[in-house]
Amino acid sequence: METQDRLEKICNALDDGLITSSSISLRTGIPARTVRRYLEKIKNDGYEIHGKTPDDYDEDGEATIDYLLDRQNKHDKLLEKEQNQIVNLSGDKPISVTLFSDIHWGNAHVDYRALVRDTNMVRDEEGAYAFCLGDLGDNWVGKLGGIAAEQEVSILQEKSGIRWWLEQLSGKLPVVVSGNHDNRTKYLAHVDYVQDMCRGMNLLYGTDQVMFTLKLGEGSWKWKCRHQFKGNSQWNETHAIERDGKLYEGFDFGAHGHFHKPTIIRPYYQQLLRRVCYACNIGTYKKSDDFAIRIGQTPHHTEYTATVIYYPDGRCIVPNGTTLEDNLRFLRWTRENF
Repeated sequence: METQDRLEKICNALDDGLITSSSISLRTGIPARTVRRYLEKIKNDGYEIHGKTPDDYDEDGEATIDYLLDRQNKHDKLLEKEQNQIVNLSGDKPISVTLFSDIHWGNAHVDYRALVRDTNMVRDEEGAYAFCLGDLGDNWVGKLGGIAAEQEVSILQEKSGIRWWLEQLSGKLPVVVSGNHDNRTKYLAHVDYVQDMCRGMNLLYGTDQVMFTLKLGEGSWKWKCRHQFKGNSQWNETHAIERDGKLYEGFDFGAHGHFHKPTIIRPYYQQLLRRVCYACNIGTYKKSDDFAIRIGQTPHHTEYTATVIYYPDGRCIVPNGTTLEDNLRFLRWTRENF
């Protein structure tokens, strides 16, 4: 409301015999504290002003409510989509899902030969798919920006590597979750570079997690992918996933990375679903971890990825400790003989 309009309404209320700020506020709809300021102005000012006053910076309450209601409609639609997410794989042959996590593009200690090899194998193998669990890049920004000077490449080169990886797996990558390294730019500057790079790609995306049902033929499996589940144990790499599955949402497969601990898929009994489910801890492509050494953790290294093989009749095979090459070789044989 313009200053002159407010002043005119208050003056009309005064002419009608209203003298208190609360009664004038009820009549005019102007907040009582604003009415009090105008009454002081009328009583004390011996001059007029024409221009921008502090009151002109006020936001219109009704316009704000209308905007928030419109935004709520958008968020409600997103929530509805999130609660009914599906990855429906076509075909009548077995398929594989390979879990990638903590690639850390740009870091000097990444095994780039293995990363390119694994990416090409999934890309070129018929029936092979991949899920990404975050930390695609190191993304040293903000107060950690000084570390970027120690990197092998610039931030722009790092991002180009991530973009290359996403492009290689386009059409093979139905699920992507960001990690804590990726989310630094989002929390610092509200820029989600992973979401931006994934625009136009046919995939489910979440900055923190993606929950969905994986379907193939008659088979159906509930998945929960995060970069990090809450909780940790020095004795059990999959403790946090199992804890979440037992206490909260039931899922057949839960997967995360983040901790740079050995890649392992561990079965556990899920009371909520009354069946054996699987907790997937995925390691890192860093061959050595200078940060882990610095804070006193023991660096671990096993296979970089883990793979699950699904059948259209609802069965699944969960290899442990096998190489991606062996897993895809088995997939190829299975598809030929299914």
